Amino acid sequence: MNQQHFSEEPPRRNEAQSSEEHLADAPPPPPPGPPTMGLGGDPRYDRRWVYSPHPSRDESREIPYFSYGLEPVEPANRRQRRRGPLNALITGAGILGFAFLLIGLLSQIFDWDTQSNPVQEFFDPEPQAPQVVPDGEGSADSLIAGLEHVHEGIAVDWEAGGQHTGPGLDPGQEVGSAPGVFMVDTQVYQYMGFGTGVVVSSSGLAITNYHVVESSTSVNITMADTEQQYSATVLGRDAAQDIAVLQIDTEERLQVASIHAGNIEVGDQVAGVGNGAGQGYLTSVVGEIDGLNETIHIEPPEPGSRGQLYENLIRITSDIVPGYSGGPTVDRNGQVIGISTAATQETNNTEDAYGYAVPIVSALEVVEQVLNGDESGGVVIGSGGALGIVVSSEPNGGARVMEVTPGSAGEAIGLTPGDVLLEIDGEDVVNSSFISRFVRDRNPGDEVEVVWQSEEGEIHRATATLDEAEIN
Repeated sequence: MNQQHFSEEPPRRNEAQSSEEHLADAPPPPPPGPPTMGLGGDPRYDRRWVYSPHPSRDESREIPYFSYGLEPVEPANRRQRRRGPLNALITGAGILGFAFLLIGLLSQIFDWDTQSNPVQEFFDPEPQAPQVVPDGEGSADSLIAGLEHVHEGIAVDWEAGGQHTGPGLDPGQEVGSAPGVFMVDTQVYQYMGFGTGVVVSSSGLAITNYHVVESSTSVNITMADTEQQYSATVLGRDAAQDIAVLQIDTEERLQVASIHAGNIEVGDQVAGVGNGAGQGYLTSVVGEIDGLNETIHIEPPEPGSRGQLYENLIRITSDIVPGYSGGPTVDRNGQVIGISTAATQETNNTEDAYGYAVPIVSALEVVEQVLNGDESGGVVIGSGGALGIVVSSEPNGGARVMEVTPGSAGEAIGLTPGDVLLEIDGEDVVNSSFISRFVRDRNPGDEVEVVWQSEEGEIHRATATLDEAEIN
């Protein structure tokens, strides 16, 4: 059964033909007719969702457009939340505030016992998760300890949810409260993408799917409950687990998500929560756990590239759609048990739709590696490498150089427009996607040997020192 990764990131590359596919930046509904796959089968790109006529930078993938035409997608209009009877609340709050001030004044005058001051107890905030910053001291165990059932979790309408049957996917129910959950907006040049994520420390450490932020030039987040907006920096990622670690750029203490890191079982009721189709608010889709320790195969972005296995996933019957990527999968108590990353492809029938989530413990283990500077097992920390060139795939393999940035690593070794990259560090360059991922999985300053053919047919070989990529 084909599945689709829904990436909430910038409009993605046409790379999709997979057994599963990323669910992210939700575009408009697919055009009529049978679904078709994008270049090669990357979970993120299905031609029903994107169209990409452009070449790509070496440090990025192809830059597709959402929808059917060539117009870049504008950010979805955010829906205004309904407000309650504010006048009454404000009046009541004013009276209450005056009463507490009076009590406080009397307590000082009459020297009441301050060991159990009701005013102080009222205004003291609830205990928050311990502050965690990228200082090399983070651990998955400490993160779990600070997040485990730290609050009541996400408010899912379990009674109304799960009632959808028949043709068409579940549109979901609006979520009333989702502390620690945010919506993601990304940009790749002039194109927009979107997704969801969760805060894992009050200092702004957060996680989402890597495919949500991959190739982006900027990442912005909007907290679901407060509608406060911030920029975010990608600290590191594990592409093999599709997890990116973010630092939200704020000095404010943020509300964290509440998790359940204990045992879960097949048949447990769960819900996916996310920014469906980039709608600008959260909805939930109710289902149940259908499988544990699942493995899905992601076909390569373009023919000839390597495929990828995502392992140890939770399979759920919720109708996860684009925009939910990076968002929480929660248990019956609203506690986060996983991070949504993929969904069934080529179906509009709720009975045939499945979602896949990375277990929350696995996601926090990636955070631990990033915080401790551990780049083992496919984890990349900070900005990746770049040659500073724009490339386009050749029909018979290789990547043709379209542009060379002045002063870049590519220019330093003599690359010019029209050259065709053949090998890098002894590996055949099969297409532009391959060279893009290869250099971004290296660090700035790393040396790579590049082999290319000039337009005159001459073969050249040189060692390049990679620049710092300007994209995630």
